[in-house]
Amino acid sequence: MTGHPMTGQLARESGENGAVAMVGASDRGFWTYWIAHNLERFGYAGTVWGVNPRKPKLEIPVVESLAKVPARLDAVVIAVNPPACPAVLQEAAELGVRDVVVLSNGFAEAGDDEGRALQDRMVALSLQYSVRLYGPNGIGFADFRNKFCPLGAPIPDGLTVGEVDVLSQSGSLLLMVLQALAEEGVGVDWCVSLGNAASIDLARGIEMALDRPDAGAICGYVETLGRSSEDIARLADALDRAAAADRQVALVKVGGSQTGARVAQAHTASITGDREVVGSFLARHGAVLTDDIEDLARFVNVHRHLARARRGPGIGVAVIEGSGGSAAMTADLADAAGVPLSEFSPHTSSELARVGGPGSFLANPVDLTATPMDPQEVERALGSIYDDPAVGAVLVPFSVPFPLGEGDHRDIHRAILLRHARLAHRSSTPVVVSAVVHQGWSEWIRTYAESHEDVLVVRGVSPTIRALAHIFGQPGAAPHPDAAPGRPAAGATLDIAESRRVLEAIGVPCTRALILSDSAEADAAAERLRLPVVIKAIVPGLVHKEQWGGVRLGIASAAALAEAAAEMLERIRGQGIAASVLVEEMVWGRELLLGVRRTANFGPVATFGLGGFEPESRKNQITSLLPFSACDLDLITGFMSAHARLGPSAQAAVLDVVQLIAREFTGGALSSYQLVEINPLIATADGVVAADAVLQPLRIGLAYRPGWRNARPAKRIQCR
Repeated sequence: MTGHPMTGQLARESGENGAVAMVGASDRGFWTYWIAHNLERFGYAGTVWGVNPRKPKLEIPVVESLAKVPARLDAVVIAVNPPACPAVLQEAAELGVRDVVVLSNGFAEAGDDEGRALQDRMVALSLQYSVRLYGPNGIGFADFRNKFCPLGAPIPDGLTVGEVDVLSQSGSLLLMVLQALAEEGVGVDWCVSLGNAASIDLARGIEMALDRPDAGAICGYVETLGRSSEDIARLADALDRAAAADRQVALVKVGGSQTGARVAQAHTASITGDREVVGSFLARHGAVLTDDIEDLARFVNVHRHLARARRGPGIGVAVIEGSGGSAAMTADLADAAGVPLSEFSPHTSSELARVGGPGSFLANPVDLTATPMDPQEVERALGSIYDDPAVGAVLVPFSVPFPLGEGDHRDIHRAILLRHARLAHRSSTPVVVSAVVHQGWSEWIRTYAESHEDVLVVRGVSPTIRALAHIFGQPGAAPHPDAAPGRPAAGATLDIAESRRVLEAIGVPCTRALILSDSAEADAAAERLRLPVVIKAIVPGLVHKEQWGGVRLGIASAAALAEAAAEMLERIRGQGIAASVLVEEMVWGRELLLGVRRTANFGPVATFGLGGFEPESRKNQITSLLPFSACDLDLITGFMSAHARLGPSAQAAVLDVVQLIAREFTGGALSSYQLVEINPLIATADGVVAADAVLQPLRIGLAYRPGWRNARPAKRIQCR
């Protein structure tokens, strides 16, 4: 399909008032009222018609069939039983309609062959007739810019027309995204409810938004990025196109939990995917994955404010506060979210020292609460922060109620806010004033925000900091791929001894170890290895050895080794399972996790982070698509410094292993494996060794197609 959603434009240009027909309109239809209401509210010049053979009494005119609508049809809305929908769509298409909204449900999301076949039939018809098919199982679309809004649900009252485009698979959450944007004062150009995304999926929706004349962000709520690697390839192209056009894409995606994934799949028959892989994919193509709808709207608002600033962003954020407690809280939040706080230049530091009082904090965050200096001197010193080349934006966490105006005895607070407005305007460095908590708008603060375009005023500092993290920080931490606990089927994974042999063959250093098949061999093992040692059961397919009592640590003598090996072998062999024991020297150092795996739609991905016995904690880990980009490697290096506290030589050794595994997995000796996980990979002062590993052979029938992975990264992604 070609063209962009400028629905009704031809009729208006010709001077002819068009029409919208609602097939299945009823006096009991919630959507009937709201589509008619929204079209009228946003200025549609045409007539809204109901189409129903029973001709119910409605506040709009009703005819028996589409053919009897006495006007050019700008769009048709269908809400009839699923089996009747394809015929109505075809009739509309043959009448020249190019926008068809199918509100009815009972298609692919129903999970049966009949529903899928009906949906496929409508998609085929839409392609045959070049019709834009919205839905099914959605609530329509709204073209606010062109005053054409056939959306079958209440649009928030405070919504204004602007530049942001919104996509959502859920109709109700589309309304919530619009509501959140209205709360932020962000205007909307166009929105669409994707529903089952039968014809207009996420990639196509982004393409339609890019074809519109406005240049704002594209944001929304999704349950799936695509159902195949081909869908993901199209999405990658659309995201790259958005990045090249400087159109920021930001999404909320559900399905991170098992329950959330099941709910999403039942709702729209979506394939939700893995949140961390999705986040890495979006980041690779210049898009942002936010936590929830509030975070989405705040990010769009903050990003819009910073993007229109006259000065390019520095490498970090400066926090200027008037309360020590608020400054400390903001520092904690910034650290947790990964917001880089600017390191001030010597000039800035000296200027702050010149005005600082006994109770002041002169680093970042800055707290000059107790300064005794003249206000003009304080403003001059704070101006050095705005002028500092390391500062890309200033955050002012406002920790008192908003001023009310003259006579409110809050002259000092008004003076502080006006000072920041002056400094932002003079320096072209944007400032975000964020109330620490969500509080009511006073008339004075509304006027202040409207009068100073260099200042953004928002409420709630936590979502503001998370938004700044997306803009200035690196992609967030991500967990490793969880393996199901217990014992998989025999042969599903290599045993630990075979896994070590594979890794050693490609040059991965492993701990010194021996294999025992009998406890009588313990004395010889104790003589050849440095005590203490750890013993691990060697059982094909056994991934989580500790859950079967298959790991014993800190064995410090030959007698203890013999006893532990005998007990372990007896317990496992007693269940009819062949087993031996790996005895390896204990190594002390920083335990890391390195995992690579193949996904059906996103290709190979890597997870790196802190390891040990409980990597399932989903903390302090990151996920990247393979092959690594330069930014990915910078991120891993930064992670090792910030989270693992490794020195340069240890970082280099670990990075060598990470890159080796990635190379061999994407096109070398490990290309026949579905999963390779080293946990722990132990970094020591002398180097790095693998202490445990899981290798899973590639499953037959994996639908991974690597060709699209040549997609170029978004232009504006920069390594910091």
